[in-house]
Amino acid sequence: MTNAVCDFESSASPALGRFNALYDLAGLAVRPFAALAGFYRRRAVLAKLASLDDHMLCDIGLQRFDIADAATLSSGEDVTRFLRGRADERRRGEHRRSGRSLRLHGGW
Repeated sequence: MTNAVCDFESSASPALGRFNALYDLAGLAVRPFAALAGFYRRRAVLAKLASLDDHMLCDIGLQRFDIADAATLSSGEDVTRFLRGRADERRRGEHRRSGRSLRLHGGW
């Protein structure tokens, strides 16, 4: 039985190699469209944040210039992570000035 499995794998190897090559080629063809979709998704998120008034931005720990800075990030950078980092930095600074300790969700 073991030999039959080995024979099947060796006879399927050329077909498997062609499938992998086609899969890689399809991935290359799809990649630009995925990047474009990511660009428009990121742009929509930033537009939504930009439409908030300053008080609402302050409630989530952001300022208007944070959104402008996020808009300048390269396409490979995560806008959400960048903005969350800015909000966390601002909260840490406020709590240091007030003398209180602050626990942030470090794993997010």
